Order: sequence, then structure tokens, then C-alpha cells
Amino acid sequence: WRRRYAAPAALVVSAPISWTVNSLCASVGTPPTETAAPPQIPIAPPTRGIGVIPADVGLAHGLSGANIRASGVAWDLRRDGGVGLVHDQLDWKVWTHPDGDSFARYWVRLQEVREACDMVEQLLDGMPSGPIMAKVPRIIKVPAGEAYVETENPLGVMGYYVVSKGDLVPYRVKIRSASFNNVSITPWLLEGTYVPDVVSILASLYFILGDIDR
Repeated sequence: WRRRYAAPAALVVSAPISWTVNSLCASVGTPPTETAAPPQIPIAPPTRGIGVIPADVGLAHGLSGANIRASGVAWDLRRDGGVGLVHDQLDWKVWTHPDGDSFARYWVRLQEVREACDMVEQLLDGMPSGPIMAKVPRIIKVPAGEAYVETENPLGVMGYYVVSKGDLVPYRVKIRSASFNNVSITPWLLEGTYVPDVVSILASLYFILGDIDR
């Protein structure tokens, strides 16, 4: 059941007490952002001032998530996109950085780790009791039509476009992964860059190669 814990409008089993305890322990045990990096690895000097992405260039290449927030754009789909979840009921902050360089992208992600831990604590504290499954048909036949839904992913905005012809399976599914946009800016970003800086710039963009072909 662990492989399919989440199901449409349901959970396969109720969350065990150990999961709640372990989640709280992991959240409380997360180190402060200023000490999150191993002390023997100097992050700031080799990452400041390199791989600078101005906000307009990042937006033109479709950057989202921490990559565009690190260029000073205070936009987060969870707050600004009306995704219909519980984010509007939580006390949390959208972190930005004005510099747009590799260090800024690293710094924003560290802040978001702490913010995510605080959000988990709030969600666990307010989690209601009740049934874990809604009454839905065992076979769901989606009406003919199309829909596009976006979610805030650790990589950025991830979108799903689904077309139905009224059958049991979709007629077409297209996934918009943030990785493709994160990589698409590299020809512009890496032009004239020193080879030793390439590694930290690519790491700061945070992409998954398996997502690029989507």
C-alpha cells in the first residue's frame, strides 16, 4: 500500500501516529538556514555575482519557483495562483532575493526549506479527524473536455494538460515540467562564463534531466 498511499479523493490507510511524530521531529530538527551548509564548504564566495539572471530575462524564459523569486519576483503559485488548497489558511512568507545570482537561488531555497517545515507543523497541528475516503465511483468516466492545472513544485511551476473524449482513459496528457524552462536559459546564462563556474550555476538552477523531454 505504500506505493499507492494517495488515491483519488482518499488515502489507502490512515496516517500512523509514528508518521506524525517523525514529521514533527524532522521539522524541529531542521538546522537554521545560515548553518544548513556544511561548514567546510564555503558557499557564498564562489556563487556570488555569477549566473546573474535579471527578472525580465528569467520571465521571458519561463522561469518560476525559487529561480524567479531569487531574481526579485515575489510570485508564488500557492499564494497568487488560487490553487484551492489550504495555503491561504497558513501563516507563511514568500521569500525573494534581489541579486538573481547563484547564491541568491541557493539562499531562497534554504529559506523555503525552513518555511516548508513551519507549514508542516501548522498543518499537523490543525489536521482534522474524520473519514479518510470520500464516496466516489470505482470507475471514473471523465466527461469530454479539456483542463489545465498547475502546481508549485520544488523545481518551479508544474502543469498538467488533459484532454478527454468521454472515455475511461485520457485522449491526451501533456506535462509541463519546470526543468525544461530551467535548462532553456542556459545558452544565454552560460555565454562568457568561466568553466569552473558552470557547475555551481547549473546546480543553482535545479533541474532533473528526466523531466526535460516533457
